[in-house]
Amino acid sequence: MKKILCFFTALFSFVLMTNFVSCSDDSANESPAEKITVTYDLNYDGAPAATVIQQEKNKSFTLQAFERTDYRLIGWADTSDATEIKYQSGARLTLSEDHTFYALWADADSVVTLTLNSNTASATETKYYVPKNTTYAIPANTAKRDGSVFIGWATSATATTATYSDGEAITLTADKTLYAVWVSKDNANLVTITYHSNDGTNKSYVQYILLGGSSSLSSVYHKLTPNEFTRDGYIMEGWAKTADATEAAYDDGESVSNLLFITGSLSNPQLVKNVDFYAVWLDNTKLIITYTRNYSSSDTESFVKEISVTDNKATYTIEECPFEPETEGKVFACWQKDKYPGETIEFESETVRKITYKAVWISKTGSFSEKLTYYKDGSSGEKFEQYYNWSSQNELAIKDCPWTVEGAEFVGWAKYSSDKTPSYQPNERINTFDAPSSLYALWQ
Repeated sequence: MKKILCFFTALFSFVLMTNFVSCSDDSANESPAEKITVTYDLNYDGAPAATVIQQEKNKSFTLQAFERTDYRLIGWADTSDATEIKYQSGARLTLSEDHTFYALWADADSVVTLTLNSNTASATETKYYVPKNTTYAIPANTAKRDGSVFIGWATSATATTATYSDGEAITLTADKTLYAVWVSKDNANLVTITYHSNDGTNKSYVQYILLGGSSSLSSVYHKLTPNEFTRDGYIMEGWAKTADATEAAYDDGESVSNLLFITGSLSNPQLVKNVDFYAVWLDNTKLIITYTRNYSSSDTESFVKEISVTDNKATYTIEECPFEPETEGKVFACWQKDKYPGETIEFESETVRKITYKAVWISKTGSFSEKLTYYKDGSSGEKFEQYYNWSSQNELAIKDCPWTVEGAEFVGWAKYSSDKTPSYQPNERINTFDAPSSLYALWQ
């Protein structure tokens, strides 16, 4: 359960609650909004005709709910034959182009019901259906209450502090009702986070946080409201404190310390009433791969490779390590994330456009270090060595052959110099416990 954070003049310790309130337009005099078409296909035999809605482009909206006898709508997908939910029921989305959603249904007996009560003067209830024992992100509040702002959800209609926030993931094992929690707009302990689209459309939405309580100032965290913006040709990486930032300081939906809202020392903190976050966007057609030297946590030495992405797919080869060891006796083993130079990676993702690989360094003479020696022509010929740590590396990727022989073709690596057929091919993965101590280039 989330604690609630309160600001006192004499006692500065905090607990916190959070949530999304509204989506707004920073621009007072815009031209008429461009429209897109949103189509809801109920996606079952005998279903009524699809529902078609005209929706404002790049403006957030909530996916509609529909009824079906003996079934419950549990989510939406992008194709009629999908079996997995891509958009949960009640999700808020922002679209930049026409889109068709296909309904996914479950038998009524196999779901639980999440009921959200607006807890206003004329209270309304919205029901969402969730497969039992699954995790579900609480849909964003859309109600308003004069003179008040929404700070979260509670299990009681009379609660003054929130237990859950918009977008928070909860596991539902039984039916559950949550009530909106409201506080006065004039509350002195109210903090506002404004999220900016930062894409030229001047869209924004806000999240209100109520500070109060008696918990340790530095130990309280809260979840940032999940991103609702989209941008043609781009993927949202995260949030930054300035509009011109090229690197995200906070991940989407990250839990951040309440120190974000405080300046000064812990013994004399000062409240920051307004915080601005700006979306950081990545080109959807490029995958940025950063290889870092990783001598220490503060080591910034690195190099970058840019890979073309088409239809969320790309193919690339893991780069060789150009860095020299920091100290004598150390050697490069692999890239963190268990990747080896020369390996071909088949990349596919709708949400990722940045990957970081960190160099892993091991001692040549460590207790768990082993060496594999590669020979060009028998044990007396040219050779090179590959080191690995069998306690931390479950697998080893066989190296490529760096040599050529006139009139012959390299066909693989043999376990013994007398072998006529190869045992391994370059980049083949083998278990480190089964790794030989020597391999011999086989030429034909």
